[in-house]
Amino acid sequence: MYEKAFKKLFWGYIFIFINLRISGVDILPDSIGYIIILQGIKMLLPNSEHFTMAMKYNYPLIVLSLFSIYQNNIRDGYFTLPQSSLIGTIVGIASTVLSLLLMYNLLVGIKEMCRKNNIIDLSNTADELWNYYWKVLLAVFLAIPIALIPVIGIIYLIVVIIIAIVVNIKILKLFWDISERFNIDKVIN
Repeated sequence: MYEKAFKKLFWGYIFIFINLRISGVDILPDSIGYIIILQGIKMLLPNSEHFTMAMKYNYPLIVLSLFSIYQNNIRDGYFTLPQSSLIGTIVGIASTVLSLLLMYNLLVGIKEMCRKNNIIDLSNTADELWNYYWKVLLAVFLAIPIALIPVIGIIYLIVVIIIAIVVNIKILKLFWDISERFNIDKVIN
């Protein structure tokens, strides 16, 4: 059962992580990703109170992510930028805070669950990933003022984007590795 829950976390996170747009429409809507993640979290509820908290933060993310299914873009020279508004900014900040709280509770819940099942290596990985995740999010916020500095801003943005991609891939790998580990344990027992 747990391997199925972690596979749902994996596939749900894929929907959130990959942002493919055609004419402003998100082909892999985040709301579907959050619904799939919710299904996985529900299967894990008995293992940690943190999964209960993660579920509470996941519900509003389903609703808020509906606002990002379509984004009207504006052309600014060579770049296409999402059109911003006060409501869009508020939704973006709320989504970021809720995502941070969701990820904290999800990774701490995974850490506790792995410790209870004597899967220490993946417990440590979950702990490390939480530390990377919040630091990357902080770096993204710092990118806003740093981006105004010529050359340094561009280099900083590129480095932050690369690190964010690596951290997100490691989170996906953690979900997959745990699902495989619980699948092996089920076969052995």
